[in-house]
Amino acid sequence: MQGLTLVGMVAAIIGASAVYLRLVVMPRPPVGRFVGSDILIMAAFLIVLPMAYQNLPKWLVALLFGLVFTVAAAAALGGRAGTLIALALGGFVLVAHYAGWDAARVISGDLLLAIAVVGVTNMWAQTGMTAAQVTALAAILAPYDLVATGLTSVTADLLRHLADAPFTPMLAVSTGDSPIAAGLGDCLILALWPLVTTKAYGRAAGWAGAAIGLAVVAVVITGVSLGWTHGGVPLMTLLGPCIIAQYFFWRARLGGERRTWEWRNGVRPGARRQRVEPAVARSLSNV
Repeated sequence: MQGLTLVGMVAAIIGASAVYLRLVVMPRPPVGRFVGSDILIMAAFLIVLPMAYQNLPKWLVALLFGLVFTVAAAAALGGRAGTLIALALGGFVLVAHYAGWDAARVISGDLLLAIAVVGVTNMWAQTGMTAAQVTALAAILAPYDLVATGLTSVTADLLRHLADAPFTPMLAVSTGDSPIAAGLGDCLILALWPLVTTKAYGRAAGWAGAAIGLAVVAVVITGVSLGWTHGGVPLMTLLGPCIIAQYFFWRARLGGERRTWEWRNGVRPGARRQRVEPAVARSLSNV
């Protein structure tokens, strides 16, 4: 039952991210556009920070995550009211933690993390992150997750270090030494991929990306519940190849990605290929 709950929670985040993409235009921050070096830096942070967190006091790591989640949630909700809601939710997580309300702490912490994920993934997608860049990020994180979660104890050590902290980087159904949860990085990629594929190749690609991501989560949960695996499962190791395969499938079928401005102006997926192919045909006819 807890496994089904986790799959439902991940599905809710993916759905909320998609609805947000459709209804809300986020203001473009003055940071330019994403380039390859940005993806490498992002991957480096995702790889190095978990090891660094283990050498910091638990209260400091919890404070850092609390600030990040609250600020991201405030940006996603927008305006003064959104900021107040995010601050109130973050404050309630702390109150529930110190009052010993474990269930309330987990639920409110999950809600804060979910809102933050919706906001961050939409900011990345709407400010120009491409499907190719997310594919590259997944290709880097897939072998890393295998090492950190499957072959060594890096992820497990971090979870033990942050056990019962007020803010943890995971979407949790249960806590403790063997939590039923999805990591923050997993949630970000699961929600981000359908957004960038929708922007690049249309709704069919977005729906496929969401369905395949949820199927991977369901397979992992099933394996854990049936005792096929024990301990942490490197979800990105399974999800990464699925993302890579989807990207090359849609690229082969529809050609280059739609740019952000083309997506906003309703340019049909594959229109760029259709513009190029007649020009190529005319060139060949003149040979």
